[in-house]
Amino acid sequence: MNWQGKRGMSLSKLFLSASIGVMATGFGEAAANAQNADDKTDELTIDEIVITGSFIKRDPASSASPLSIIGRDSLTDQGIANPIDFARFLTANTGSELNADIFTSGGVAGTAQYNLRGLGLGSTLVLLNGRRSVLSGADNSSSLSFVDINTLLPQIMLDRIEILKDGASTLYGSDAVAGVVNHITRDKFVGGEIAIDYRNGLADQRNYQVDAIYGWESGATNIVVGFSFVDQTKLLASEREFATVSSGIGSPGAFFPQTASGANLGGPVTDPLCGVVGGSTPSFPGGPGVCSFDLAPFTDLVPDDQRVLGMLTLRHELASGMELFADFNYSWRESKRTGAPSFPGLRPITVPLDHPRVIAGDAPTFTVPSPPLAQLRFFGRPLGTGFDAVESILEDDYYRFTGGVRGDLSGGWDYEAAVTYGHNRHFSSGRNDVLAAELQEAINTGAFNPFGTALNGVAPNDPAVIDSFRANNEFVVKSNLVTVDGVVSGDIFELPAGSVGLAFGGQYRYSDRNLDANDLSNARAFFFTIGTPDFSGDLTAFSFFAETAIPVAEWMEIQAALRYENYNIDSIGDSIDPKIAVLIRPNDVISLRASFSTAFRAPQVQQLGETNVAVNPVFDPLNPTGPGVVFVPIETVGTRNLRPEEATTYNAGLSLSPFDGLSFDFDYWRFEYDNLITAESAQAIVSANPNDPAVTRTGGVIERINLTLINAPSLETDGFDFAVTYDTTIPDTDFNFGINANATYVLNYDILAGAGQQTLEVAGFRNRTNIGNPTPQWRANFTVVGSIGAHRASFTGRHIGSFINDDGSDPGAEINSWTIFDAQYAVDLSALGIFDADTMTPTLTVGATNLFNKEPPFANTANAFAFEPRVHDPRGRVLYLRLGVGF
Repeated sequence: MNWQGKRGMSLSKLFLSASIGVMATGFGEAAANAQNADDKTDELTIDEIVITGSFIKRDPASSASPLSIIGRDSLTDQGIANPIDFARFLTANTGSELNADIFTSGGVAGTAQYNLRGLGLGSTLVLLNGRRSVLSGADNSSSLSFVDINTLLPQIMLDRIEILKDGASTLYGSDAVAGVVNHITRDKFVGGEIAIDYRNGLADQRNYQVDAIYGWESGATNIVVGFSFVDQTKLLASEREFATVSSGIGSPGAFFPQTASGANLGGPVTDPLCGVVGGSTPSFPGGPGVCSFDLAPFTDLVPDDQRVLGMLTLRHELASGMELFADFNYSWRESKRTGAPSFPGLRPITVPLDHPRVIAGDAPTFTVPSPPLAQLRFFGRPLGTGFDAVESILEDDYYRFTGGVRGDLSGGWDYEAAVTYGHNRHFSSGRNDVLAAELQEAINTGAFNPFGTALNGVAPNDPAVIDSFRANNEFVVKSNLVTVDGVVSGDIFELPAGSVGLAFGGQYRYSDRNLDANDLSNARAFFFTIGTPDFSGDLTAFSFFAETAIPVAEWMEIQAALRYENYNIDSIGDSIDPKIAVLIRPNDVISLRASFSTAFRAPQVQQLGETNVAVNPVFDPLNPTGPGVVFVPIETVGTRNLRPEEATTYNAGLSLSPFDGLSFDFDYWRFEYDNLITAESAQAIVSANPNDPAVTRTGGVIERINLTLINAPSLETDGFDFAVTYDTTIPDTDFNFGINANATYVLNYDILAGAGQQTLEVAGFRNRTNIGNPTPQWRANFTVVGSIGAHRASFTGRHIGSFINDDGSDPGAEINSWTIFDAQYAVDLSALGIFDADTMTPTLTVGATNLFNKEPPFANTANAFAFEPRVHDPRGRVLYLRLGVGF
């Protein structure tokens, strides 16, 4: 069961290396393809290579930092066909926004991101073949952008993933606070492969995926081309019983009696036909007088998604030993999110008392005398019951080019230099949102009937009138990244224990972002999503770094690095970040490692001035329907006064390898993260002063909250990573067997929101009401793999521990632990004699994820899904069939 990488290093050798410094954890490196008997007897050696976390060529065993290497075959063994599932179950990862969540991350639907240690979507540096990629134009509700790993590269092009799980800003610059995830491709691959993957979940939610790769070599030139097509159908909340979602602002709605100046004369009264035409009344937690609306039939848990990805790699060796290299990536994706026929009304819409349907008696009956009763404030959805769901379109075009040269200098020195350009175009179209002014005009003229009689056939609305106040809220974000970097490495002198290595280099980075919204969005014309102004900004950074590896004894090496980085914005300024690490290897059985470093994350371009509009829940003590949670548009504006986020990271670990094929790894890690960039807390502002100037109210109802991004909180977290791997072949047989188990335990996850405020100790909490991420203290995976002849089977278990809810109507309740199992069987059809193995090697695979259909644990949520979408997978059992052919 040897994992065969492009450098010819067997998995058993890699595990032995892990015992002296490399933390080979992840998703089952022991679960890999069996080689034939002749290969098993070969004496394979480990070349010195550049691994993630160092620019000095070395055996992977020489890393003093926690480094995980996950081969493509281990991903295949566990049925992982897409980046979402990889990130979801990576034990060091928590809080990625991988599922639909209509109240926190609507703009990132269809994307996937890393969030190592729960430090934030922008705090993990994502590399492709060692170099940066442009950030997506999609932001989450906290104004954070990220590299969308769903559109990074075709899955079939992936050779392995290297994860450095301590701070790495010293070598890689900004964003590497929580670590680095480096995706290495199958360059210099020769031959071809085609794979077709079909997956069918509950409620007939389906995934189709087609992958192809072809590589050829001619003399000194190698070209590899890869392609992926992915088609994913949606899964509605109504198709999963646990995924309840509702709103207290429905259709038909409710009405406040008001004076001519807009002052409320009492609480709302529900439309008389609410319960007759599809609503329910009065029962919603917002208080009496509202007409609730079931969103489940309109809301997707999994969006409709299509992706096309392509990649080309070129490697050409010159006679001088110089190698020219180039990578080109292109991807396109379109995600469609379904939602209610219209958003609820959070902007003031009134119905005059001379409206025809008021005169006809369709309005609720009020005891308020007239005057002062002059109008009715509409509190509902203009369109709801009886209308179809609407789709929002999220579309991305991404391309990236890297070109460079590497080679040898005299005296054993190496060099590498490259330029990378990346571009992302993100298009967002909120379909058929309601225009506030046009809706008000249609009501004022009597053309639109906002009462329940429009739904029961008594006084229906003209479709042309409805079309007159609906439009698309659209914007385009274009992001660019240019990186120029170079590094030189080699040995500078000899010590008794070996050569002293040195690497030094520099980097130039330029990034920009341009948001262009349509005129209606610029005019803030929309009823609920309001709109946004245009924005344009850029950021430039220059950096220089040096790294050394000093073998002070045969059993001890010290590694040290220093980086200087300077930005073109005064508030960001410059940063000097050191890293020092020690590796002790007294023998072949045990190794010890420790590292200390500082790291930083500069503000992202959009955080320097762009306006982000999101809808979030806020508890309003002055809510006219009664104190309770309301959902309000929150506008967060960036500022050029932001300082970089800073972190200090520590890691200490040991590895044991008592015999070939068995290894144990243990690491303690700690991150002290300061000056986090976050929005002011809307809830804190409303709680301190419900009438704060940042809170805009109309008729007593919060219409909008205006916030600014600030450097305020700090976050400290620490914990342990564990890994056990075992790989063996039964003597005198071809039966290969392997076990891989790994786990992460979070000791502490402490948030200090600002000076003078109380520290929140929230390890093991959901953290939906603070800036943190959901943090179950335990996450664990294990995989058992066996192969004999043409047959191969694997069984995987995944466990996410329980955590405490801090949201909904039952804060403090436990969200139960969740354990699921996956199973897979594969057969090599050519080994069975069905096909000619000399011309093609087809493999048929059948499997299931969440084999026993374990539902996500219940998580009481204010008005939203009754599970935690940032932790659990709502799909249930998914069966799959895959046919792969090599030729």
